[in-house]
Amino acid sequence: MEKSAPPYIDSATKLGKLIEELRPQQQIGLDTEFISEGRYEPHLCLLQIAAADKVWIVDPLSVHNLTELWDLLVEPERELVTVAARQEIKFVEKGAGKPPAKMLDLQIAAGLVGYGYPLSHTNLVLRILGEKIHGGESFTDWRKRPLTPVQLKYAADDVRYLLAMREKLLARADKMKRRSWV
Repeated sequence: MEKSAPPYIDSATKLGKLIEELRPQQQIGLDTEFISEGRYEPHLCLLQIAAADKVWIVDPLSVHNLTELWDLLVEPERELVTVAARQEIKFVEKGAGKPPAKMLDLQIAAGLVGYGYPLSHTNLVLRILGEKIHGGESFTDWRKRPLTPVQLKYAADDVRYLLAMREKLLARADKMKRRSWV
């Protein structure tokens, strides 16, 4: 998957184009960045999306109406691919009024096929794909704009490898006759 700077979706027009690109995709990688400290409910600050060897960064602080995106993410034939999906499920359910129809949490899947549980995103990428990525931005203030190039790279890397890990984990599950577990 290309590692250049992903498209930054910060307008309704750009969001509309993204939705059209996502519409035919059966698997979509999803991650979010949010602030939960000092809040009753977490504040969504960024969505990262991967599909068809591409990555996009969606800025919900600039694009206030994400209804069409949320609705697309819960369509019955679509599978969302995540790591430690608890908060992503909550955001999707709040936005669409229902949870995703299909979901694959790679952290759980990795545990079911012998990689151990729970592994961090960084360790999953390293163990499953042999790729080393750098963390370090998980405690950043995602509300501040503009985001730095380091923050954007970190955010993109959070979804860049999800679909490749999905394929490897499902192949391993098939080999171990554990796909039904996953």
